[in-house]
Amino acid sequence: MNERSGLVCIDIGNSAAKVLIRTDSNQIAAEVQPNAKPWPRNAFPISKQNWAESVLDWVSSVCAEVSSKPPTGPSTGPRDEWQWRIASVQRQAAQQLKAVIERSFRKRSIRLISCRDVPMVLNVDYPERVGIDRLLSAYAALQRHPKPVIVVDAGSAVTVDYIDEKDCYCGGAIFPGLQLQTNALTLGTDALPPVDWSVVHSGRIPAKETSEAIALGVFTGVTAAIDRLIDRYQQTNRSGRRIKIVLCGGDADSISKWIEHEHFVVPDLVLEGIADLTV
Repeated sequence: MNERSGLVCIDIGNSAAKVLIRTDSNQIAAEVQPNAKPWPRNAFPISKQNWAESVLDWVSSVCAEVSSKPPTGPSTGPRDEWQWRIASVQRQAAQQLKAVIERSFRKRSIRLISCRDVPMVLNVDYPERVGIDRLLSAYAALQRHPKPVIVVDAGSAVTVDYIDEKDCYCGGAIFPGLQLQTNALTLGTDALPPVDWSVVHSGRIPAKETSEAIALGVFTGVTAAIDRLIDRYQQTNRSGRRIKIVLCGGDADSISKWIEHEHFVVPDLVLEGIADLTV
């Protein structure tokens, strides 16, 4: 960890900031104990007021617990030698969080992760325009699975990206996720109701109720698109190796059982990628 005592990894997406904390102690435990407690992690909706302060409060409480010191005030929390790594698809949110960290700690090491920090060959037209979350999830998948790999990130938007047998990021596809698609139906029509995605979809086919029918249509559209893209990517595979498929993102668990291709689910793959970097 570059001789640092700890690392705070933050993935700011379109709807939430996810946080993972890695310390020397839990890193060692993870290496020597197969059933060690996973690194502390949490998520904070960025639509809420003072979300950045909530992130710092939680990080400080976790770090106070790690150091076996009670949270007695502003002095407790991440020590100056801790490194903060922020990967964000929301520039304004990243700057907001950075400002809060700078106000809270006189000395700090803050790095805003960019495409230049991710050690992969990028076979795309404009590398700097690729969402950093896509690159980090691809990099993390390569550290955990044999190549080639397809990474499906099911968040506000769904991305389906292909990394070939030479560790080359080859690009992918982007389309609206579950909530964006249902929002479009609700806003674009007069009678269709919103869908509560926290309610488990019944799976009745054909659906017997309007909200259920919307959920069925959107689930089918999203997962069928994923399966079709996987088929198309597999046609470009010249390695002779079987492609591993990794599913991540906030809606990963919801759509997993609807995807026909065999896959692995790693919800916080972007955070894992941030932690994997050697910057």
